[in-house]
Amino acid sequence: MSLKQYRLIKGSFVIVGKEPDGDSVRFVPGNSHGFDGLYRASKIKPSPSDGSIQLRFEGVDAPELHYGGSRQPHGDVARDGLLGGYFGFTSIQTSGVAKVVSANPAAVAGYILTQGMDIHGRPISFAFVGNSQTADLASVELESALLNQSANAYLIEQGLAYLLAYESLPESVRVLLAAKAASARSNGLGVWSLDESAEFKLNDVNSINESGALIYPKLFRRSVDFLKAQANDGSLLNIRDWLAAQSGENDEVRLIQSNVTVDFGSLIAQNNNRVSLQADLLDMVFQEK
Repeated sequence: MSLKQYRLIKGSFVIVGKEPDGDSVRFVPGNSHGFDGLYRASKIKPSPSDGSIQLRFEGVDAPELHYGGSRQPHGDVARDGLLGGYFGFTSIQTSGVAKVVSANPAAVAGYILTQGMDIHGRPISFAFVGNSQTADLASVELESALLNQSANAYLIEQGLAYLLAYESLPESVRVLLAAKAASARSNGLGVWSLDESAEFKLNDVNSINESGALIYPKLFRRSVDFLKAQANDGSLLNIRDWLAAQSGENDEVRLIQSNVTVDFGSLIAQNNNRVSLQADLLDMVFQEK
């Protein structure tokens, strides 16, 4: 079966003056028209200072470094592993939690494969360091040998990020990434040695921030939003019920083994202050918005 076609766009990855995290960096395309004609290309918002564009890495979800004023355990480890371990940036100095003030080199050459943007205008991408022998803006297939060279695969096989599969992800690619995630989990690498998604306390944001429990990042984001809503409405007691009322945030999820589609909130159980995600983290495929 033929694989989906991606556009290969050459350029460079930049981090100085930016706030990269474990699954997203900024990219300066060599050709400013490189995204023309792709899905949602009109939503792209290049930086006026350097033309860089925020990417969203396909298939991965790293612990949050700056979401709603909160960050997760292992968020800085994921970022540092991506920037140093994969991209090769050194002497990275940060200001505060996330802003990079200096690094060596200033930019790293590479390329991305993308089919289009998410609703925020970020190219949904597979990222690669180095040069490609393939021509800029060519249409290519993402075969396993190429996937294995990506930052996306690196993050998952090192346990720096969780698998986050959407329906737009080709099944062959999902299977390969899921196998890497399963191996990392069985070996207790990175996030898998800390993950408490199966059951954790949710008293307040301190329960799940950098000094609390590490949970699936999508669940973390929904939990942070729930706690903020609860602070404004004391009658909100259950994250599952709250999420059921949030049509834009209660993602549709296909469970692979049973091949049924459910709302994300239906996979969450709560007993007093104890919350659990009742699904295998490698068994979920989310509907793209």
